[in-house]
Amino acid sequence: FFHVVPKAMPAKKEGGKKRTPPRLFVPGTMCGFKRSLRTQKMKTSLVAIEGVRTQKSARWYLGKRCCYIHKGITEKVGIRGKATKVRAMWGKVTKAHGNSGVVRCKFSPNLPAKAIGARIRVYMFPWNPEHTPKVSKA
Repeated sequence: FFHVVPKAMPAKKEGGKKRTPPRLFVPGTMCGFKRSLRTQKMKTSLVAIEGVRTQKSARWYLGKRCCYIHKGITEKVGIRGKATKVRAMWGKVTKAHGNSGVVRCKFSPNLPAKAIGARIRVYMFPWNPEHTPKVSKA
């Protein structure tokens, strides 16, 4: 006798803007290790961040987290319980290196030598208000 009448679905808007996901990281390249004339210090990696060309602009990235993603030989249980070969090594940007925008990063464990020339993700967190550029109020 009584039957359920489905609610009318609202019509989709035509020509609506698609939301782009927020940018979580900036790509960078591992250039090598900190070194002197004869010895290289493998505990500190040098990373060139895309779009950073000066020491002043590299200052914003101090304290940010960075990640080297690579594939291992054997499968291990990942975060969601699935077996995966993909692994990540996490580090932190410690200071600028020189005047060309390259930064020094410390990873735990140290990055392997095969990571030279590989992509490094430099994440936009944690946010530090000290290194944010000052905006003048007009």
